[in-house]
Amino acid sequence: MHKKHVVLLALASVLGVGCGRRERRITVAPGGTQVKVQTSQGTATITAGQADISGLPPQLRYPGATLVSTTEVQTPEGAGKAYVLETTDSKQAVVQFYKNAMPDWGNKVTTEGSESTVIMAAASDGSQGMNVGVTAERGKTQVTVVYWHNR
Repeated sequence: MHKKHVVLLALASVLGVGCGRRERRITVAPGGTQVKVQTSQGTATITAGQADISGLPPQLRYPGATLVSTTEVQTPEGAGKAYVLETTDSKQAVVQFYKNAMPDWGNKVTTEGSESTVIMAAASDGSQGMNVGVTAERGKTQVTVVYWHNR
């Protein structure tokens, strides 16, 4: 998928969820690699291309994966960021990595299907957590890691 398509799909999903009569401001960076949506409830920033992975804890970064895009949401209650990664490793290897990524986190739930797997886990105090979606298609495995934390 091309970078601009990722940004446009992410923008469409944000706008679809945020539709209504609330006032919002949308900013698109030159070249269309970043879109920012601001409302009174918070801000969502979608970045493709030269996205930044520094906010993802190192133990949640799949080794050797390529960062495709990020989507960041900030509200008064907390913040979260979705990181879309790609690797040529098998879906099973990626799933096993994320099942073991945060051994001290409880509340783990894994839903496995033939085409995708979702792993959810949170710190026992509820201060941070992750939702990981893993799919494989055309020789690549795509991983979407949503990492969130409370303020």
